Amino acid sequence: MRNARTAAMIVALSVVVVACGTTGPTAGPNGSAVPPSQDAASPDVSGAPGPTPEPTPVDVAALTVATLANPALTATVALAGSTKLGSTMTTATTGTIDIDGRTSHLVRTDKVGKTTTTTETITGNGTRYLKVKGVWTKAGPSNDTELIAVLRAIPTLTDLGVEDKDGAQLHHLQATPVPAVPQEMALETKGITKVATTFDAWVTDAGIPVTMTFASTWKRAVGTKTVDGSRTTTLAFSNVGGGVRVTVPTDIWTFFTSTRYRYRIGYPEAWQAKAGAGRFADSFYGGAQYVYASRARQTNANLAFITKGILKSLKSITGYTNLKILSNSKAKLDGVTARRIEFRGTSSSGRVYGQAIYAIKGAAWYFLGFDAYTKQDDASRAMFTTFIRTFDFR
Repeated sequence: MRNARTAAMIVALSVVVVACGTTGPTAGPNGSAVPPSQDAASPDVSGAPGPTPEPTPVDVAALTVATLANPALTATVALAGSTKLGSTMTTATTGTIDIDGRTSHLVRTDKVGKTTTTTETITGNGTRYLKVKGVWTKAGPSNDTELIAVLRAIPTLTDLGVEDKDGAQLHHLQATPVPAVPQEMALETKGITKVATTFDAWVTDAGIPVTMTFASTWKRAVGTKTVDGSRTTTLAFSNVGGGVRVTVPTDIWTFFTSTRYRYRIGYPEAWQAKAGAGRFADSFYGGAQYVYASRARQTNANLAFITKGILKSLKSITGYTNLKILSNSKAKLDGVTARRIEFRGTSSSGRVYGQAIYAIKGAAWYFLGFDAYTKQDDASRAMFTTFIRTFDFR
C-alpha cells in the first residue's frame, strides 16, 4: 500500500473685562481719547445674562459614514431576506455576519421549497475562505462586493429625519445608488440585467447603525420569457464596538477529483496528491500519514462478500506482519451504506495503524484506506473521519 503515498472649552478666562472707573478719558484702540459721552458703549457688568447660543447641529449622516469606514469596526449582524423570481420561485434567507475590523464571518441559510442550503465563509487577510463538506477551503481573494467593503464604499448618506423604527426614534439615512450588492445577500448574478438597488439605514444620534435594508430589483431571461426578480434583505446590528472576534482559518484543505476512479475527496493543503497509474491507487501524503483511494468493478457482490474477502487478504495486500483487526463496523460513505475497519500491523518502517472504508455504488465498489506510522490515537481516527466526510461519488 505504501507504494506512492489572516467643547473644546473656549469659555473660562478667554475674555475678562473689569471696568475701573476714572475721571479721565479712556484710551481708544488707536491711542486716541474716548470721550465720556460714549459710556453707553461700555461693557454691561450688571450681571444680567446674555443670549444663549444655539447648539451646533450634529451631522448624523457623516458620523455614520465615519463609523462604517472605521477599520476597527466590530459588530454582529443578523440578516433576514426574501427573494422572488417571477410568480413562483421564492427564497427565504436567514443568517449572521460577525464583523471584526477587516475580517468577517458569515453563516447563511437559504430555503427554496423543501431544499435548504447552508453557506459559511470567512474573509480575512485578503482571502475569502469557504467551508465545503466540513473543511475550510480557499475561495479566492476578498473583493469589494463583501458587505463591509460595500458599506465602507458609500461616500455620503442623506438624512431623511428622525422617525419611529421598531419602537425607537432613529435617524433614517439613505444612499442611492449603492456601489454594489453585497455577495452575502446571495443575489444571483448570472443572466440578470437592469439591476437597481436602494439602501436605507436607521441609526442613533451618534451614528451607530441599528437596522439596514438593501432592496434590489432586476430582469432575468427564463426560457423565452423575461421575468422580474426582487430581493429585500434586512440587517439588524448589535454589539457594535463590542468584543466580536473572527479567526481566520489556518487548517486549509483542497479538493482532488479522480476522473479514473470517479470520485472527489478533500485533503490538507500541506499534503501532496498523486494520481494512481497502472495497478496503483490515488495517493495523498502527509508526513507519517497517507491516504489511498480506488475502485473496482463488482458483479452482484454485497458488502458482506467484500468484507470477507478484505479481511482474508488484508495481510497479503498490505504486506504487514502481526496484523490484527481492531474493529469492523457499519458506516456511511457519501450517504451510501459502507463498512469501516481498523487494524494494526508491522511494516519495514515500523508499527502501522490502519483504517479503511468501502462501499458499493452502481457497478463498482470503492475503497478508501488510511495508514499512519504513528501510534493509534483519536487524532488519527479523526483525521480519517474528515477524509471520509469530504468524499463524494462522481
